[in-house]
Amino acid sequence: MRTNAAIAAAFILVNSIAGLAGHIMTSAFWPSGMPLLVGAALVGAVIGSELAVRRLTPIALRKMLGVVLLIAGIKMIVTA
Repeated sequence: MRTNAAIAAAFILVNSIAGLAGHIMTSAFWPSGMPLLVGAALVGAVIGSELAVRRLTPIALRKMLGVVLLIAGIKMIVTA
């Protein structure tokens, strides 16, 4: 389960980097709140890593991963 969570986190990271790269290619400026969003993402990554490695049981981790993947799937459908 922890391996699945790590793979999902890596996928989300690569997907986010690709989105930022696409934005850079099509726009010459960053939105004004971008540093705040990047900071929030980093804080969330640290908290999520701590929960996955030390705090959550495999069952709780599976449920959390399901929620994250569901949200990511919905965002992909809505923004397509």
